[in-house]
Amino acid sequence: MKKIQKLLVFSIIIFSLFCWPIKSIFAAELTSLTLSPAELTIEAGKTATFKVLAAYSDGTSADVTEEALFKLDGGGFTGIPGKKGEFTANAQGKWSLSVNFGTKSASAAITISHGAATSLNVLPTQANLTADGILPIRVFAVDALGNGWDVLKDATFSTTDPLGTVNADGYIPHTAGAWAITATYQGLAGSFPITITPGMLTSLSIEPASTINVDPGDEISLVAKGTDAKGNQVTANVNWKTSNVKVAKIDAMGKLTAEKAGQTNVIAEAEGIQAAVPIAINSNEATEVTNEIVAVEKPNAVLKNPRVAAEEVEKVPVTQNENISTEKTENQGCKNIAHPWSIIILLLQIIILAAYFTWQIKKPIKLWWVGPIVLTAILLIIYSQLFCNNTYLWWPWAVLGISVIFISVYYQRLGMHDVIPPPETKV
Repeated sequence: MKKIQKLLVFSIIIFSLFCWPIKSIFAAELTSLTLSPAELTIEAGKTATFKVLAAYSDGTSADVTEEALFKLDGGGFTGIPGKKGEFTANAQGKWSLSVNFGTKSASAAITISHGAATSLNVLPTQANLTADGILPIRVFAVDALGNGWDVLKDATFSTTDPLGTVNADGYIPHTAGAWAITATYQGLAGSFPITITPGMLTSLSIEPASTINVDPGDEISLVAKGTDAKGNQVTANVNWKTSNVKVAKIDAMGKLTAEKAGQTNVIAEAEGIQAAVPIAINSNEATEVTNEIVAVEKPNAVLKNPRVAAEEVEKVPVTQNENISTEKTENQGCKNIAHPWSIIILLLQIIILAAYFTWQIKKPIKLWWVGPIVLTAILLIIYSQLFCNNTYLWWPWAVLGISVIFISVYYQRLGMHDVIPPPETKV
């Protein structure tokens, strides 16, 4: 009995040793690997299951999903541990899934789309803009997994700027101030604050804007207001001046002081923009008329007499008494007749010229005539500026001409006496 048992065990061992190599030699080989589905379109947050099928040389196949090794480029979605082949979509985009088993590999193309919108992002998050600018806007919807996509063309917009406009092309501001812009998409809303400041200076005005009538010695404060193209008030550095400083002066703060009777314009200038308002200073005395004409609007009303339309200012003299003849308003000291001052000037010229030519006799100078001309010109300028306000006078030039003629004749006669006569020749 024991011999039979030993023989049986020995036979089994021999059979096993004999059959194992044969089985190994004739085992089927892995010929291909298939991953299904080969193409997958899935929404972020959804789950899909992949299967890996191995094919062998003996025509058999087997599901090797559990034994296969998966790899996804970019990490678009991840496998759940313990459930190989089951994946949850995460980041939107196009991905490639690869699998390896044994010596074979396979791949599948994955397209992940965004999920349902859960929030709205509006860019920029805040902005500062001038009233003459434009602001581009971007709007993105975001799903629960953080995937975002552009919904600018599908969103609707609104702004608290009362006259501003906003749409997919951007925000065009109007009124200076602090406002908000809101975008809405599929019941979701997003907004951001924006501060609007005035744009570039485009116009300038002076208040009061109508013709100003004052008396000599009066003082009045003027205000210059600048605005941009949309009517927002602009703060600008204003330079003040008057077109006739003899009639009125104005300081850097816009304070006007009336000097003497006449007409002038007050001019405000900032950033190349000008505004002007006419000023009429009333008096019974002779008036000063400015040489600079500035176009201004015709006033609706005149506060004082005389009534002077804006377009007439600087063209005619103004007096308080309208019945006075215009001939009497002419500067009586500027007529082309000898003024008492002309006699004083002539005597002074004679004295200076006499001393000048006494010195010239001792040391003659060729350009002796320059002195009288310069002296007469200086006296003429002083006279015209102080008494005649640049009025042309003919009589000083006549005095100069007569003086030069007589003095030149006298000077030549003195020169003739100094000439040494030639010696007499003996016959």
